[in-house]
Amino acid sequence: MTDLSMPAHPGNTVHQASNLAVAVALGHRMLATPNDAGIREALRILLRAIEQDTVRRSVDAQFPIVAASLATPPQRASRPAPEVLRLRMRMRAAHYNPDLPHEVQALETVAGIWPGHLADVVAGRAPLDHRIPQQTLNRILSIAATGPMPRRAVTS
Repeated sequence: MTDLSMPAHPGNTVHQASNLAVAVALGHRMLATPNDAGIREALRILLRAIEQDTVRRSVDAQFPIVAASLATPPQRASRPAPEVLRLRMRMRAAHYNPDLPHEVQALETVAGIWPGHLADVVAGRAPLDHRIPQQTLNRILSIAATGPMPRRAVTS
């Protein structure tokens, strides 16, 4: 029997069988059974796989950019540096949610940090370096963590 597996994605050395190849193999096994129900089920599986493969190829031909992006495995996000994780934890302890942009902006304003830089650091897009005044930030976060929870303006 010929190899019905699809070629691997670029950079991937593992061959994965397509749905059609799996359905053909399953159909061959079911055709080997002596009963009529097995033959009907094999044909149903094969027809469904052929239909799905035809639709997929049609969509791939109509939208090659989408097909290429779907064929490319997604990039895994890298884990933030330990110092960034500690900063996020300290921000939460000081009642600043690092996931809310307006709260990160408020902390940037209070600490005198260049607008957007702390947000980039917290999101993992920039390194935690000399542009963040560590002593000022530490002082603000420790005061906020030990003091009462600051009131937030309610926006409607």
